[in-house]
Amino acid sequence: MAEVKRPPVGRRIFISSVAIEQLYEIAPGWDKYLLESLCIGRAGTKGAARCGDARLLAWTRSYAKGKAEP
Repeated sequence: MAEVKRPPVGRRIFISSVAIEQLYEIAPGWDKYLLESLCIGRAGTKGAARCGDARLLAWTRSYAKGKAEP
């Protein structure tokens, strides 16, 4: 399993329940909480996003594209 990196202390990443539910459409069969966790871990190495939902959905599209579900 991939190591989950945490964002810097004091920095919060907000992802709505609506975005989590949209993961079913983008990456059917994937564990939506694993995808969320991987994205948040990766976001810790990037600059702050204006919209956590948009970052999660875009990252998931890119990450899951062409890969078999785990």
